[in-house]
Amino acid sequence: MTTKAMTVNQRKERARKVPIIIAIPLWILYLALEGVDRHKKSIKVIMLPLLGICLLMTIVKFLPFAERLPADCTPKPVLQEQVQETPVTIPTTNAVVKTNTKEATQTTVMENLQPMVVAEETEVGVEVEETVVSAEEPQSNTVFFSEEDEFLIKSVAYAEAGIDGKEAEKAVMHVLYNRTKAEGFGSSIYEVVNQLGAFSSVKGGYVYLVTKDGNILVTQDILPTHVDEAYETFVAEVQAGIDPTKELLREQAYLQGLDDPKFWQNGALYFYNVSAISLSEQNARAGIRVQIPIGTQYFYCYWG
Repeated sequence: MTTKAMTVNQRKERARKVPIIIAIPLWILYLALEGVDRHKKSIKVIMLPLLGICLLMTIVKFLPFAERLPADCTPKPVLQEQVQETPVTIPTTNAVVKTNTKEATQTTVMENLQPMVVAEETEVGVEVEETVVSAEEPQSNTVFFSEEDEFLIKSVAYAEAGIDGKEAEKAVMHVLYNRTKAEGFGSSIYEVVNQLGAFSSVKGGYVYLVTKDGNILVTQDILPTHVDEAYETFVAEVQAGIDPTKELLREQAYLQGLDDPKFWQNGALYFYNVSAISLSEQNARAGIRVQIPIGTQYFYCYWG
């Protein structure tokens, strides 16, 4: 028990004794005046109320329900949920703020619930975003080309676009590979190359280099170095899921205000040499809205 508490109790006990101390002498005096003359009874009349008041104060002081607080004790009601300022750490901001215990409890509950909702929303958002990106961004592939495939790819690219350099040759290689993934061309490089009427350089299962002096059979010995370089780049792009023809076609479509993926989604599937076709064939191909020129070669995905 503290010193302050002892002082308060002493004052309470002293306050209770005051009426008793006053009442006892008054009572003795009252009894002493019982035998006095009649003219002195007026003093008894005055003392009797005083004695009654002291008696009443004594009774009140000892009643528990009438107990009063000391004068120097300020009332401090005790609430069921006592408000206390307590430092509370909010996990989302990693900062310490002051709030009351009740608010801190409610905040903690809300914080425990809120991340569950946010996580669910975030997971849905990420899933949708990944779905959209997967349709646009390149994805790595594991593609294997046999020695026969490699020779056919190089031979057709050189025979069809060798005069236009490595970029045109690489684009032709992508056309061959894109056709293996599309319908109606064949599922392998061999089937795509040997499809009837597909390439003017292919005759009877062999690839020929068409010149003004006649057709020259393409063999490994006559393939120039730039064809090998184009092939190496082509293979690296295929493994990385990159198709430059698809990207160029999409850019051309956007420039013309066309957002239909049919103009680019399969990458280049066709090409023609503008200097090797007739004027009427050139006019007919003028209706191809989305096509990309590389040298004298024009590549496109959709005729229309």
